[in-house]
Amino acid sequence: MVNRFPWEVKLAEFGLARDLTRMASRRRSSRWRNQRTRVPLRWYPPEYFKNNYYSFKGDVWAFGIVLWEMQTFGTLPYPNLETSEEVVFHICMGHKNTNPEGCRAEM
Repeated sequence: MVNRFPWEVKLAEFGLARDLTRMASRRRSSRWRNQRTRVPLRWYPPEYFKNNYYSFKGDVWAFGIVLWEMQTFGTLPYPNLETSEEVVFHICMGHKNTNPEGCRAEM
């Protein structure tokens, strides 16, 4: 999101966003979580999977994934991994996305 270009640029991640106007009960929907709810695992930081903890560092991690997506023109992160289990294992083992083709070293 850009406001008063070029002085203010804001990034937001809407992976967990929900349309509250279509929900029958807002309170109930925030308290009870459906076990089958899809979450954006490919953007979650390692500490979330290891300790069920999310911090400012996790936001930096997610921002890095967004930069990777921008550099690859919207390619899904970890494109060589098929399942959620593979993604979680890969991230927990300390692996990162591959460097995008043609990406400058400073990026």
